[in-house]
Amino acid sequence: ADVVVLSTADSPKEVTAAWGVPCTGVTSDNNEPQELYVYGKLRINNGYLSTRFSGGIVFNQLGGEMEVAGGKISARQIRTTQNGTTSYTQTGGQVELLGGYTYDTSGTIATLDDLRNVPIRFLHNNSRLGGYGSFSWISTSNIFKMSGGVMDIHNSAGNSNALRITSDASNMESSGGKINIHLTRNSYYDIQVPNGSIPSLVIDRTTGTGSARLESNLSIAGDLTLSGSAKLAANSLSYSLEVKGDFNIDASATYDPNQNNTRFTGDTDAQFSVEGTITSNLYNWVIAKDNSTLTVAGANGNVTVRNDLQIVSGRSEERR
Repeated sequence: ADVVVLSTADSPKEVTAAWGVPCTGVTSDNNEPQELYVYGKLRINNGYLSTRFSGGIVFNQLGGEMEVAGGKISARQIRTTQNGTTSYTQTGGQVELLGGYTYDTSGTIATLDDLRNVPIRFLHNNSRLGGYGSFSWISTSNIFKMSGGVMDIHNSAGNSNALRITSDASNMESSGGKINIHLTRNSYYDIQVPNGSIPSLVIDRTTGTGSARLESNLSIAGDLTLSGSAKLAANSLSYSLEVKGDFNIDASATYDPNQNNTRFTGDTDAQFSVEGTITSNLYNWVIAKDNSTLTVAGANGNVTVRNDLQIVSGRSEERR
């Protein structure tokens, strides 16, 4: 059923909309714990679940399971602690993570549809987030699997962390779905996934100076798109970027490789489309396409390499 579940409320209007009774005294600005701690399995097939102005959904050292097959989860944060084995599996649905943003309950909230569609308040507030990232899967024993659905990250949390998955490579599977990082705040959105691969990634920005940063090597099993005026930068000389699908840099977007390796791998044909800017050009460019072709295209597809170009396998061709 298309049910609505709020683990806490930010306004009396939300209680009244849900229960049909008058309510007073409900406020998001209190010091009581409001996080949703999961000790077993949390699964959503349909409907809407939100944890409102809290520390989001938390798994502790006892571990647990989270499965998203449909519906929508809206939270400021989803995280684990350092210990324990917790699994995250997404095959469908939408996971919306606000990070340091909160919910704007100032408008009309009178129906269940209103509860589902409370807008984001785009003002940064890092309280309740405990220094963790918007999505923080921080134990090597944590399991991350994504084969469908969408994860939208609107803001970083903690120490600029937007997406942090430190699971061992053997505990990660990415065969589908998409992660969107929306650069809506004039700050850094750090990405740290040092071991396994994530599915397709879209980083977008329409205004401002927000920038996504690599805080580890990053491997993308699908496509990487820098949309609008988005910027992605390697925050170390050596943090490499591996893309197994297409890599698209829009006309106003920027990729800053620093002195890293930019790698194209996999066994399917792919495209490197450069309409925008590669800061100071690529440093090391590695092409390892098994029995497949990498096509270089775009208005700025005449790519310069500052250091080494390696064609390990496959074929590269230019299309202008």
